[in-house]
Amino acid sequence: MGITVEESRCLDAERFYFEGEPQMNIARNESNRIMHALLRDGFERRCLAAGLRKYDLAGAARSFWFSEGFREGNKVEFLDLLKKKTYRRMVGKSKLLARDGDERFRTWHFGIQPQVIRWPEPVIVIKSHVVFSEDGALYESATRQHSSRRSQCRMWHNDTWLARMLAAMAFLAEEGSESLIRVPLGEDAAFEVDARPLRFESPVSFEAVLSDATSDDDEPDAEPIEEEEEECPI
Repeated sequence: MGITVEESRCLDAERFYFEGEPQMNIARNESNRIMHALLRDGFERRCLAAGLRKYDLAGAARSFWFSEGFREGNKVEFLDLLKKKTYRRMVGKSKLLARDGDERFRTWHFGIQPQVIRWPEPVIVIKSHVVFSEDGALYESATRQHSSRRSQCRMWHNDTWLARMLAAMAFLAEEGSESLIRVPLGEDAAFEVDARPLRFESPVSFEAVLSDATSDDDEPDAEPIEEEEEECPI
């Protein structure tokens, strides 16, 4: 049985988000939830349309990751924060030094998770994720994914995460532009997202304390087998 649309109205998105729609008995809290769902669903559809693959997280959240061979060399070119052209690999391999002496190769896949937040102002937050596979199949165990992240990414510092984040957003941007991501919401509706991050200067900083503690996970040590990449300025 199909759905029949009896009436449609054109609403101002910003006003609907902040004020709701009294004539339709939609309070502000409900309009916030509706807009959040529309924006997140639209961005997730944009990720899928670009060829990224979905990975289910806890609490109905989802991340979207780059598959092996999505592009030649698994590379994405982008402009760093100094507007210098560079690139990053979004997929890579590591040789596992198994305790029994057998060699295996694990593949890591960079991914992103879009989140819509409303405070202190409405923005889309992009979180970084990494998922792992062997022989073309993702690890099904969440525990194994977690321990692999600890093993593979423990030496990934801020510039590493930033560079791949910028590369992922450039990948999703409009063709011919690295600064704008257009997200369709329907046949005649869309919203645009700045592919470049908001920047600010913090009045405080912190000192990093390096720990000599060894990992207590069950994953064997991973030895990267890709070439080094230049640093990305923060």
